[in-house]
Amino acid sequence: MDMTSKFWTVLAIALAAAPVVGANSAIAQTADWSGFYVGVQAGSGWGNDNNTLSQLVVPTELSADFKGFVGGAHLGWNTQMDSIVLGLETDIEASFMDADFGFTDDTFELDVDVMGSLRAKAGYAVENFLLYATGGLAVASSTYEDSNGGPSESFDTTAFGFTVGAGAEIAFSETLSGRLEYRYTDLGQETFDSAIFDPTVILKANYEFHTVRAGLSW
Repeated sequence: MDMTSKFWTVLAIALAAAPVVGANSAIAQTADWSGFYVGVQAGSGWGNDNNTLSQLVVPTELSADFKGFVGGAHLGWNTQMDSIVLGLETDIEASFMDADFGFTDDTFELDVDVMGSLRAKAGYAVENFLLYATGGLAVASSTYEDSNGGPSESFDTTAFGFTVGAGAEIAFSETLSGRLEYRYTDLGQETFDSAIFDPTVILKANYEFHTVRAGLSW
């Protein structure tokens, strides 16, 4: 069993055991989601980086898969009106997602190092469960490296875009909840001015990926 399979196996066991933990806690039948909260989250991301080497005569399209773990912390605030829950949340994460690809002797690597978001949330609460949608601004700090078989170069970039998704949350007690969340993130396209490739070559990379995270909030 590889590392990713082990991660999701442990996560599934933890989520299955969570209702038992919640039952042994003094949890109210209907949770109150109002107020500030802070928490941690971890998961994995995947996607596709469509990289373009644009030449005057023969443009070359390269494609590589994004994949890797993400994890960090979040901070938010909710207000509840009957069953409707509205809120605002921000997060920051370390990312181990990367995309590696090559063409003849040319190699390229895009690493997403740190990313964060500022999002609105809207949800519907039923007893101690909360289903919600979320969306807002996203930002990522990344490193792009390339080589033409000899010299190499590196670019540190910051990309801005949007992220949208949905999740489910369960209150284990009056102060602890767990969540499972999916998000799609699009940070647009970056263009890099190479010093080692022919001047007619334009390096472009697309930042587009999906993530699934599990988290705990206090």
